[in-house]
Amino acid sequence: MPPAKPATTPAQKRVEQAAALFARAKTDYATFLRIIWPLLSFNKAPLTPYELDAFTWATGREPGRDSRRFLFCHREFGKSTGITYPLAPFLWLSDPTVTGGVYTKSNPKAKEALTATRHLIRKCPMLQHLTPPEGREDWQKDNTEQFSIAGAENPAVPSYKAMGSTSMSTGGRANYVIFDDFETEENSVSFEARERTAKRSREIIRTCREGAIKIGVGTYARDQSAYEEWLKDGWEHRIYPLLYPTDEEIELAKHPKTGQCMFAPIVLKWLREGKDYLGRPTTPGGIIQPERWTPEWVAEKRGNHLGEFRRHYQGIIRSATSDETPLRLSDLMVLSCVGTGAPTALYWGLESAGENTVIESIEVDNLGNGDRFRKPASIDKHYQPWQGTTVAHIDPAGFGKDEMAWSVWSKLNGTYYNRALRGYRLRSDADPASDKITLTHALASIVADAGAFQIGTIQVEAQFGGLAIAESLRRMLRERGIPCRVETKPATGEKNRRILNTAKPLTYQHRVVIDDAVARDPVFQHQYTRLSPSPGCLEHDDRIEAWAAGLELVSTGDLAVPQETRIQQTLEHDRDSLMEELGMVPEVHRWGDHRRLNG
Repeated sequence: MPPAKPATTPAQKRVEQAAALFARAKTDYATFLRIIWPLLSFNKAPLTPYELDAFTWATGREPGRDSRRFLFCHREFGKSTGITYPLAPFLWLSDPTVTGGVYTKSNPKAKEALTATRHLIRKCPMLQHLTPPEGREDWQKDNTEQFSIAGAENPAVPSYKAMGSTSMSTGGRANYVIFDDFETEENSVSFEARERTAKRSREIIRTCREGAIKIGVGTYARDQSAYEEWLKDGWEHRIYPLLYPTDEEIELAKHPKTGQCMFAPIVLKWLREGKDYLGRPTTPGGIIQPERWTPEWVAEKRGNHLGEFRRHYQGIIRSATSDETPLRLSDLMVLSCVGTGAPTALYWGLESAGENTVIESIEVDNLGNGDRFRKPASIDKHYQPWQGTTVAHIDPAGFGKDEMAWSVWSKLNGTYYNRALRGYRLRSDADPASDKITLTHALASIVADAGAFQIGTIQVEAQFGGLAIAESLRRMLRERGIPCRVETKPATGEKNRRILNTAKPLTYQHRVVIDDAVARDPVFQHQYTRLSPSPGCLEHDDRIEAWAAGLELVSTGDLAVPQETRIQQTLEHDRDSLMEELGMVPEVHRWGDHRRLNG
């Protein structure tokens, strides 16, 4: 008889079980996450079937599937914890020669990802054999932006690198690429910015190895998202929301090409069956993970802005449902406009000489969405006088809570400059209220502006006493010898849509500049950022109405100026400067155009 096998001791059995678990963790991402999750979450968050479904879908490599996957997880979901930090170590367990990188919204966020991945390797016994080699002079890629692990073959190519979304470095011949919150408020602020962001991701992907894993994780930064370009490119999308979706949200979450709903199948399954994995009842609008999120927390996040909440927590881009997107402060440029002219050309942009163009010194009322004013990214050194006639529009008001508001505008080379914006509540002569002024004082202030800004045309809205105000202004301007035309115009159509139809095309093209004093006006900020097509969205809209009507007045018939015209005008300015140096003074067109006004 063959000798009997020695009995397996409990210690040996535990070793065999550990070896089997380790072997499975090398090929099964869910098993790997279950083992390391206490280290990743610091034992502060559970790893439920909901998170596991999201993470395993994004990292899965089933035959016939596209390798590009975008995982929308609501804010605070833990997408970095479940994918960005542990994915590379998981791949290294099977093949330590794998290389790749993480591209995220900023350099500090990139360093955070690199630090977390290093921490995981050093603290997890299953990964400690991957600890980067030390003291080897040929491994020069180990620094605060990248490192190589033990077992890597090529010292010139790091095993892991982490970069901000604006980094010019490509992915190299990468086996994996992770875009973690690649889209930001800034790099999706305009059509051109979204195009640059999408192009940047395409450049990174283009350098990847065949069969490389390409994963995007994040939330939508704006109503018009750069991630939509990924949809057009054929990326697979899946949404893991905070709340069970309503019928409307399910309809809105359909893929634009395939028509398939992008909400995670597990969410739709639980909603369809009326219960989740623990048997808890499920209803549209209910919290998917009540063990993590309380009704009070959800109510706080929802606030009064359904569109923002849907975008950040439900994966629904608000502009896909309506045109309620508010105007953006960041679409404007802020520059002093009080002089007699402006730069021949100036350009909007995210950076100027390597620095962000956001103006941090101006406090803004921006709904908490990070929207900020910007200065021009580039300013021509040559200045020119204003073109045509400087104009003003007046929005009259009675003696109530509404304001009498007016705006002053000039133009140059297809760019429109808001030089002043005023608003005052009116009172009768007998009213002692200190926060109001009389109509006489308001008209005197307008006349003073007409002289200071050399206004050639004042337009008065005909309603609410506008005809009488116009006649009074004509008399006061004549008395002071100020050559300025005063005309009236009735307001027609729905007010909010009229304002947006004027403001959107020009601000989206970054052709509007406002003076620093206008930018610092909290009333203007409030009305500008909260305006929507819905009647009654603002308690008061006097300043934004006067602002938009002035913009319409100055831009009418002047909606496009070719770039060649700006270049020609720059050359003409250089010619005039040379003539002045030679004593040949060119003709200067004076403001007011007296012949036209008096002819």
